[in-house]
Amino acid sequence: LDNAVLAQVLVGVGVDGSAASVVGAHEDVCFLQQVMYGCVRYRRLLKIMTSSLFFKHSGETQRSDATLYTVLGYLALLRLSELGFDDFKAIVLSQERHAITVFLRFLFDADTLRVWLRPEWMKHYEPSFVEDELVGKALTFAPQVQGVVRVLEGQAAAEASKRDEEAAALKALAEGRGGKGECT
Repeated sequence: LDNAVLAQVLVGVGVDGSAASVVGAHEDVCFLQQVMYGCVRYRRLLKIMTSSLFFKHSGETQRSDATLYTVLGYLALLRLSELGFDDFKAIVLSQERHAITVFLRFLFDADTLRVWLRPEWMKHYEPSFVEDELVGKALTFAPQVQGVVRVLEGQAAAEASKRDEEAAALKALAEGRGGKGECT
């Protein structure tokens, strides 16, 4: 992980240099450094999460999104209360819709947390930390996250509908109907 990648994930913009060139305020640069440190400090926890995500959703995820999932996993599991849900939501909505939808469904699902992640995390971390700080807090935010997932799915459905309409219009033009359903 480097500051440029973190800035790209957190700010949702193209990066041409260091994090300082993307986010100007000292607090923002400090936050990026804290996130980078946190991703390194909790790399084992986050590796378990990303490995489980890639295994469980192999057909829906791309390994090239590993940094995205790592950073968002850190924010969701360890900094969401501090960050605030609205800021987390803004970060999430700035990313690619499909990747985020799969990630949010995975991470904030009670079965995933309790059956897939909890046992593996407990091999490396204190049970109280896993139960209270990771699983418990994630489940607290699950209803709000489900609202975001519904919004993302609605946007995806609207995009698919628009693509279908455009394809039908192009087909009509190709068939010589001029888009009005009439032969010309």
